[in-house]
Amino acid sequence: MSQVFQIPTQKDRTAVNMAQMATSIAVQRPYFAFDSLYKVSGEWDIWGDFKPEQPLGSELGPLATAEAGRHLAILGSCAAALAQVEGERVYYLASRAHWDLRYNPMRYGRTPLMTARAKIVERSRKRVLARTELLIEGQLYAELSVDYQVLSEKTFQKLFSNHLVPTTSSSVSSPYAEAFPLSVLTLSEQEITAESVGFSAARCEGHFPDYPTWPVAVVMYGLSQVMSRLLDHKVGRVTPFRLLHVTLAADELVSADKQLLFSACFSSVSTDGKLCDVVCNAAYGDRVIATTQAKVAIE
Repeated sequence: MSQVFQIPTQKDRTAVNMAQMATSIAVQRPYFAFDSLYKVSGEWDIWGDFKPEQPLGSELGPLATAEAGRHLAILGSCAAALAQVEGERVYYLASRAHWDLRYNPMRYGRTPLMTARAKIVERSRKRVLARTELLIEGQLYAELSVDYQVLSEKTFQKLFSNHLVPTTSSSVSSPYAEAFPLSVLTLSEQEITAESVGFSAARCEGHFPDYPTWPVAVVMYGLSQVMSRLLDHKVGRVTPFRLLHVTLAADELVSADKQLLFSACFSSVSTDGKLCDVVCNAAYGDRVIATTQAKVAIE
């Protein structure tokens, strides 16, 4: 039986101003989707509650791993931002991440409200490493460590001036509540390639406002979609799966009006066909911008 942690009660919580925090990390709603942020006495720098919204597809669990990565990476950057000067805006670019599934709940239905916590374990002027955890009913569901490149507002604006597109938020609903379309280009029992279709700034609203780029978590969602299609094709049926471990490397931000090429291939499959290792890449032109290596359990 896994350890059960006490979820902080309202009287134990010190609220964090979410609007101020969102401005500090240059991430707004709907990409920033926490219902509450708060601090609690103890080893964790910051806690937050959120409601899952992204389609699961064939992935088993209370939420998609890519969506979990989105919320946890945001929370990790919030933990880092607690040390910022008031009014300062800093961009935290997730460059490396590692996901470990720790708890496999018997029921896979949606959980109405999920609790996450984060703390900074390493920090320098240009880099921050955060450890984050996701809890379900007090049990540790998963861990995610995130390595960020840290850019001041001035540096970010200089480096990404070609991405500048002044925008105003107009969405009533979140674009993250639906999957974005992919067109399969090649498919075999060992590998797949697919391209995004009509991806645009509206698909990444709230992520670095005025600089619409593909969020790393959305790239990860595209990679999980092509991986799922590859599993279905190899097994010959719709194939439920769980992502046990994932290592992600993201090397480049691409403008949201560009279409990405996603690919996945098997690097190993167990003799009983229940476990496999899958390598996935996202590319723009001839440049690979993100890579994942995943240990996948097939149901």
